[in-house]
Amino acid sequence: MMLILVCGLPGTGKTTVAKRIAMRTKSSLLSTDVIRRQLFKKPAYDQKEKEMVYGELFSRAERSLKNGKNVLVDGTFYMKELRDKVKKIAEKTGSEFRIVEVVCGERQIRRRLEKRNKACSISDADYCVYMKIKEQFEPIVEEHFTINTSNDIGRQIEKFLKII
Repeated sequence: MMLILVCGLPGTGKTTVAKRIAMRTKSSLLSTDVIRRQLFKKPAYDQKEKEMVYGELFSRAERSLKNGKNVLVDGTFYMKELRDKVKKIAEKTGSEFRIVEVVCGERQIRRRLEKRNKACSISDADYCVYMKIKEQFEPIVEEHFTINTSNDIGRQIEKFLKII
C-alpha cells in the first residue's frame, strides 16, 4: 500500500494534481476541503475545527490503508507536525510514503484565487488566506517531489509516477 501526501499553499493546484495522481495510482482521495464541508455547514476555520478536520482525515486514511487501499491526502499541510502525523500513519500501516509539494508562481495563484471566488469552489481560501498560510508554511525538509503547476503538469505527474 501507498500513502501519498499532496500539500502546498492555497491556489497552487493541489486538488487538480491530487485527483490526477489518485486516479493513476488507484488511491482513495481524502481532501481537507471536502471533509471540512462534510463536518461543518458553515466552516469557521478556527483551531478546534482544523484539529477536527485533520483528525477525521487521519482516521479515514488509516482505516483505508488497513483495508488494503492506497490513499492520497490533499490539503495545505503547512505545518511539519501535520505532515509527520501522516508519515506515522504510513509507518503504522506498513505503507510506502511519498510527499508531493505543489507550487506555482504568485501572480498565477492570485488570478486563480480571484477566479475561484467567483465560481462555486469547495475551498473558501482567498488571497488573504494564501498570504497568511504562506507566512506560516514550514519548509518541507524531508525528501519530496515538487510539481510546479505554472508548467505542464502532465509530464511532471508522469515523472513522479515513474519514481514511485
